Amino acid sequence: MRIIERYDTVYNQTVRKVVVRKDTLEELIIDKIQRVHSRTNENGNTTSIGFLLPVNTNLPNNRKRVIGWAYWIAVGDEARKALEKNLRAVQKVAIQTAPLTPLGALITGVVTELIIPTLGEDVIYAITDEDNRNLFINNQTYRHYGNGKGPGGVEKITHPALSQGRYFICLSNDNFRTGVDATVKVLALVEQTVLEDKTFTDMEVTPRYRKEMLQEPSVRQYRFPFPAD
Repeated sequence: MRIIERYDTVYNQTVRKVVVRKDTLEELIIDKIQRVHSRTNENGNTTSIGFLLPVNTNLPNNRKRVIGWAYWIAVGDEARKALEKNLRAVQKVAIQTAPLTPLGALITGVVTELIIPTLGEDVIYAITDEDNRNLFINNQTYRHYGNGKGPGGVEKITHPALSQGRYFICLSNDNFRTGVDATVKVLALVEQTVLEDKTFTDMEVTPRYRKEMLQEPSVRQYRFPFPAD
């Protein structure tokens, strides 16, 4: 018995999603100068700016994900000077594929810190949700995702749990008579992936075995006469 081995080959076509482009985009959410009144102003010395982060999507051919976001706050005329210094610093170290804006570079780690003013009037700031924004405005105890007091502040936020939803930058001025102008910037860094359907041909090889029975060879004996000496 012997085993004869053969192969059956089948070609199957399948459609799979493939990435055709992946981009990292900056979305500027807030870029404004916010007036924060003094304690004696009739409008009150607290204010807030609300903003909504870009929404993550997971469509069949288009996916969008917020990598992180950052805020930058600076008071008075020193804000412009600090922004110019940050831009020059980022342009020196940024690689070709890196974002060129200072906040975008901070989120990606191209730079580890940004310049903020160290002189001038102070502002109290906090990053909150809507419920705690109301507490802040009414000078009550509140919870926050980041806060500080000074001529400026900056922070990046990359935790996935904080990459969606609506937030508020709350500002307060503890000066008795002097109002302040705070430059506020918020930027989100978004990864956008474009996919398309592509057909692939896969080869499937299946071994096939067959047993073959062989007959035993038969042996016959023959006598041949030889002449006598």
